[in-house]
Amino acid sequence: YIHATGAKADKDSPTVSFTDNTAAGGSDCSFKHKMARLILKVQVSNIDGFDDAAVLEFADYKLGGLVHEGMFDVKTGTAATAGSVVSDWMLRQCTGAPKTATDKCVASFDAATGVMTFTMILLPQTLANALALEISPDDGEYQSYSNKDMIKPALEAGYSYT
Repeated sequence: YIHATGAKADKDSPTVSFTDNTAAGGSDCSFKHKMARLILKVQVSNIDGFDDAAVLEFADYKLGGLVHEGMFDVKTGTAATAGSVVSDWMLRQCTGAPKTATDKCVASFDAATGVMTFTMILLPQTLANALALEISPDDGEYQSYSNKDMIKPALEAGYSYT
């Protein structure tokens, strides 16, 4: 969602300008992003026992710790969560023989760098707990690996977090 306030028009001046006029002593009528963007980048690490980036391409990815439901007030431009934290959001699940990906959100795998990237547009929210990222790699071992470090951003409207 994007939202702007303060832009006015009337019969004598019908042109509406969605610009920031604060430098000239006016008001800010520009559009503002009201959602947050979260970009997760996952790559193999020899330190953590992975050396084959290909295991990430057809891995299953599950993310927990975000509220998915909410509302957007068109009068005030406020986007807010409403509901419970989701603990088992399947971002990507690979099935079939051979495996193929069924993406639940925007995901891309760069074979040259071995980086899997997920891009999500979310309601702004302050997380009570760390996000839980669980990856089940396509290495035949069917193990789950949880994120090594705590991922706990405060997802503020209009910002992107990587």
